Amino acid sequence: MQEGIECPKCGKRTVVQRSETVFQCISCDFKRDLATEPKQNKNNNEGGSWLGVLLTFALIIIAFSLGTSSTFLNSEVNQNVVNPVTETIAP
Repeated sequence: MQEGIECPKCGKRTVVQRSETVFQCISCDFKRDLATEPKQNKNNNEGGSWLGVLLTFALIIIAFSLGTSSTFLNSEVNQNVVNPVTETIAP
């Protein structure tokens, strides 16, 4: 098992904790203060929400187009069954 925190800048496992909230890489001097970092809202899922809305509309459009085309085909078939063509063939 590897010990230490991997530096996001250089990739080495040389990050040390300088204070309660400050971490610094001793290889490349990358430094981050976690107390000043903006906290991300766990409910902030705007991109996923819009993706869900777009997918829902796409499915509705596809279902509607498939439903209308099958209804159109069924109505043509039903008309031919109800009103069959009656032609007599001359000998």
